[in-house]
Amino acid sequence: MSTLSRLFAGINDLDAAKADARAARARLLGTVEEIQTRMTPANLLDEAMAAARARSTEMVENAGRAARDRPATVAATVAGIGLLLARKPLLRLGAKLLHRGEETPDADHQFSS
Repeated sequence: MSTLSRLFAGINDLDAAKADARAARARLLGTVEEIQTRMTPANLLDEAMAAARARSTEMVENAGRAARDRPATVAATVAGIGLLLARKPLLRLGAKLLHRGEETPDADHQFSS
């Protein structure tokens, strides 16, 4: 190969490398723009809400399946949670029932001798 043909071959390789670099840069910029679009707060919120909906739907389906498979266990669990949530009113009611017949001393009778 002559020196001149090697010189032109190098130029063609250089042009091809530049074209490859331009194409890679364009792909990279396209990817960056796509990521920027996906990372907007509105899109992030939409994706988070969709994921939460999917998880909650799955959880409800699993709960329904568990209720059909083991109704006594589910009933006991619901009753326990209900008692836990209603513990203060139930304690007040129990205290009233225990002390129903007792008279509470008035403030005047407390300190009299």
